[in-house]
Parts: sequence; structure tokens; C-alpha cells
Amino acid sequence: MRGTGLILLLFLLIAIFHYSRWAFPARESLPAVMRLQSQLATFAFADSGGRYRLYQFHDGSKLGDVIKLTDEFSGSGKNLEKFHAEPILSGQVVKVVKIAGESFQLERSWLPARHRILLQIPLHPDKMSVLDWETLPGIGPKLAMAIESDRQKNGDFNDFLALQRVKGIGAKKLLAWQEYFIEKSALDKADN
Repeated sequence: MRGTGLILLLFLLIAIFHYSRWAFPARESLPAVMRLQSQLATFAFADSGGRYRLYQFHDGSKLGDVIKLTDEFSGSGKNLEKFHAEPILSGQVVKVVKIAGESFQLERSWLPARHRILLQIPLHPDKMSVLDWETLPGIGPKLAMAIESDRQKNGDFNDFLALQRVKGIGAKKLLAWQEYFIEKSALDKADN
């Protein structure tokens, strides 16, 4: 009788284990990097100390709407009306600085390239500093300066492929960097 009870208990435990795997499937582990949706713009509001908070809104959202929804810069809304129609851009940092009395000034800059890469925001060759260029694999201080010098001398690149005009950058380097500059959905379409 005792052996039958143990067999029945073992059978019951196996059935419970099997049922629990079906009822509660294993969860997929979260990625180390947050996956962003391409139709959303990720940008930051900066405070006077240089710290920033990230937000995501639909591409094409206006700065005025974002200020209202985030409750950032409360009390400065009326003074920022001239900026309300401006669109927010992915990777941009918006800083509102009080200049005198009730006057405010809007400063825009870009998140550092290493932050844009982690957030999967495509880079643009005309929106990068020398330090940003050095973030990319295979670019040291010399090539970063050459890229910046070329842009100062010959004007904006306007396009990722235009980087080939810089001495020392060829198709092989562009291929290695394309994942940082071209939106993931565009890369997937090109592979198919």
C-alpha cells in the first residue's frame, strides 16, 4: 500500500509540473537595451544642471503639446508660445533657460552619440561632434577630426553615404557603421 501511495504521489507531482508548464509558459527575458518604436520620437528635457529626462511622443508632436503633457517648465508656458509650433526630433535635448524676469530662452542640442546608440536612435552625420564620431568602432581622434574638418570645409554631408568623400572612409567602413545611421526597419527591408 505504501509503494502504491508513493507512485500515486509521484504521478500527481509529474502531472502538476507538466500542467504548470502549459498554464504558465516561461517568460521571455527582457533585452538589455530598450526596444523603441520607430514611429515615436525619443527626446529629452534638460534642467539647468545638465541632467535630462527622456520622453517618447509620436513623431511630429509639437513642443508646446509636449510641454503641456509633461508638465515641464510649469509657469513658463506663456513665455514659450513662440516655440510651441516647433516639432520635436528624435535624439534632441530641449533646455529652457530663464534669462531675465519672465523671459525664457530655448536651447536645443543632441544627445551624445553613445546615448542615441543605446536608445536605438539612428545617428545623422551632420548632427555629430568629434567626440560622437570617436564613439563609433574604428574611429580614433585623427579620423574624427578629418570628418569634422571635411564637414566644415565642404558643408554638410546630408546623407550617410556622403561620408565616403572623407579620406580614409570607404565602403567597408560604411558597411560597419550602417547599423548606427540607418533605421533598423530600413535595414530589415534592404536585407529582404
